Amino acid sequence: MLNSIKILAQHIDARWREDDYSCYTFADIAKEELDKIDLTSLFSFTGLIDILDNSAMSKIQIASEFSELHLKLFDNSRFYIEVLNWWDNDTSIHDHGFAGVLLQLEGRSLNAIYSFDETDEVSHNLSLGDIKLSESYISKKGDCRVIPYGRKEKHAVLHLEKPTTSLIVRTHPVMELSPQLNYFPPGLRVNHSATDILFNKKIKYFRLLNMINATECRAQMLHELKQLSLTEQFWFILKLSKIIYHPANIDLLNEYVNTATSEEEKERKIKVVSAVTLRKTSQFFIDEIKPLFNDNEQRLLLSCLAASYNQEDRTKIFHKMEIVNFESILKDIIDKLPSHLRPSMIHALKLTGTII
Repeated sequence: MLNSIKILAQHIDARWREDDYSCYTFADIAKEELDKIDLTSLFSFTGLIDILDNSAMSKIQIASEFSELHLKLFDNSRFYIEVLNWWDNDTSIHDHGFAGVLLQLEGRSLNAIYSFDETDEVSHNLSLGDIKLSESYISKKGDCRVIPYGRKEKHAVLHLEKPTTSLIVRTHPVMELSPQLNYFPPGLRVNHSATDILFNKKIKYFRLLNMINATECRAQMLHELKQLSLTEQFWFILKLSKIIYHPANIDLLNEYVNTATSEEEKERKIKVVSAVTLRKTSQFFIDEIKPLFNDNEQRLLLSCLAASYNQEDRTKIFHKMEIVNFESILKDIIDKLPSHLRPSMIHALKLTGTII
């Protein structure tokens, strides 16, 4: 497979050079070259050991938590080719600060597309508005699609089979298209790269502090929130949501909102809390429930639940995925859950508009 990847990269680079390495033509060139070869027939998960044992490959690897196993196959500093192996992890809603193409090597994925109607640009790092599900489809083995660059497409990918493996041919981040932004229903768009190393160390500090002195941790978290920008407040609450949403601390969110000095600030803080709450609910379906099931029908339903944040979007995605008996599938899922997870499952369903 590596020989085919090397030849593919050479062909792409030669054609792209003729376009002065324009990020706007890269994806079309890459897709045309990918369509000429059959990489899916050359791929097997067990064959990845050949890459891991290849000393030349070690020079281009990076530390990445994007997928359960991320491997680079090629990198010439202008573009690279990577393989992503997914089991139960899924992506949040995001756009792209690069141009590229995705080839499904193995498995199936649910691709959910969203719209964002901006109503309040707080800063270049954060905007408020309305997020709605606009489209959804299944990517199957052998499917090859262009990854729209910049703000053209906001999507999340939820993986249905184990493993689901994709090959991506993409540019390095492009200044004109960056930064890549994340979207959190019901209506928040935010820049993840707006936080720095020290901020992330603070997150680790509070997680440790909570283990030894929960009362002091709560007091310090509220004080810290008063010192942060709105973008930082969002990431702070999201990254520490397991602590902040604990029953002993949940009233901290009310205190946080009530520190606002104007109605506009209060409304923005309420939207931050709403976005974290829905993201936490979606992650519950993904992290706690979906890994318990291997049946394709059940995993599709759970992925649809995680990708839809209100009853309108849920009806839309169920129709698109031709899920007509969701009540019986859902009942079977709930019946099979460990007893300690059932109340949380029912709460999550109600929170996102599903009537049980």
